[in-house]
Amino acid sequence: KVSFHIPKGEVEVLKYSEISANMYGLNMFQKVEEYSIIENENTIDIFNESWKILYVPGHSPGHFAYYQKELEVVLSGDVLFQGSFGRYDLPGGDFATLKKSIVEKMFSLPENTKILSGHGPITTIGEEKLTNMILNYS
Repeated sequence: KVSFHIPKGEVEVLKYSEISANMYGLNMFQKVEEYSIIENENTIDIFNESWKILYVPGHSPGHFAYYQKELEVVLSGDVLFQGSFGRYDLPGGDFATLKKSIVEKMFSLPENTKILSGHGPITTIGEEKLTNMILNYS
């Protein structure tokens, strides 16, 4: 049995996941009944390494990114992509919150940090601070 862990801010999203899966035609949905809550701004062990949890809402209400200093990498999920950023038009998403998360949390990481996003090629914090289109929106 695989344990399921979820950020506190995503519990409400989880409650509606079956409805959302049906809306998007995901027929292989399996409802999660048991889960553990992951706290904001903590650490978690992934791949035998300790990763810092970064609370970066905006794409979703409780979105986390995971940063590993020694590996110089952040797993950003659907927050920050090469030259772009995650959707904010889904339930619980918010553009102003997403931009604040990117500018205040993601862009505070060292510039050589590699970004492994939910979609697209690898990029770095330094490159995105110079070129990311989110900086052109208010």
